Amino acid sequence: MLRAGRKIVAIEVKSGRAPVAHRGLALFVETFHPERTLLVGDDAIPLEEFLSRPVEYCLGR
Repeated sequence: MLRAGRKIVAIEVKSGRAPVAHRGLALFVETFHPERTLLVGDDAIPLEEFLSRPVEYCLGR
């Protein structure tokens, strides 16, 4: 999770193939209602790309 003021961003990092359903992420979204969710790993945003971007990318700025 990343928080900037009242804005919350959910970040889940996966190693290997991601399952079809992301139960932990879904529960987090249901509980905290983040403005944005990011899935990092092989089947989503590549880890190298995620780590090379500034934090503003995560916040959607």
